[in-house]
Amino acid sequence: MKMLCKDSKQHATKVFAKAGLNIVTSAMCKHQQRFGLDVQCSALVHNFNNIFLNEHLYQAGQSMKSLPSQILERYRQFKMTYLLILAASTIVFYIARHFFKGAKAPTNSNPIKNSKQIDTAIQLTPKQFAEKYKTNQGQVKGGTLCFWGHWFGRPYDNLHQITSVGYDTDLNILTIHFSEQETLTVTNPSDIEEYRSSFQINQADKVYWQWYYYGKTQEEENLFYYDITKNESTVTGLTNANWYKADWSDLTLTKPAVLLT
Repeated sequence: MKMLCKDSKQHATKVFAKAGLNIVTSAMCKHQQRFGLDVQCSALVHNFNNIFLNEHLYQAGQSMKSLPSQILERYRQFKMTYLLILAASTIVFYIARHFFKGAKAPTNSNPIKNSKQIDTAIQLTPKQFAEKYKTNQGQVKGGTLCFWGHWFGRPYDNLHQITSVGYDTDLNILTIHFSEQETLTVTNPSDIEEYRSSFQINQADKVYWQWYYYGKTQEEENLFYYDITKNESTVTGLTNANWYKADWSDLTLTKPAVLLT
């Protein structure tokens, strides 16, 4: 059936082409007789007949007929390629946007302050504090010491590691021992706040800090102390350290009696 349709189409095309060629040859012969054209005109007519007989005209018609189909096919291919490129570009864009958004880390101008802000303070009594650190459940393992605003050494320049904690309920004295044989004794402590990386004893009547001179043998002659006492409206400090003159002008009641951070 398909072969029949194809032969019918070819036959119809030949018929129309033959009719057109007859018109052209008739006209050329008429003008040859009228104007007395030479034999070249007859040769031209003969060439037209040869073209038709060799089916060149039919094949040329078929090529011209397939041209719109080729253009349409090229357009479809171009459209498909464009859509694929557009989809790939969109996917790459969203992946890159997600990656850079995730990789961007927020800046922190004051990590200590901001860390403190998001910390939740745990309120402890002296007894609770001692029990917690006796059982190694304390959050703070060590840090730098500050007494009523007066730093021992430079701020955040040393590390005192807690080894044990004791509490005398009768005398209300809290004692903390450290890894270099240092001892911190706090008399009448209250209002203790513990954070993830620091704790502070906000109120106390007296703080006594004792340490051996670092780098020397731990003997009596190398044992030194801070003796800081709160009065009604002031805080005073004493020390037996003899290699420098202590400046206690930074002592203030607005700061915690003890800060370990």
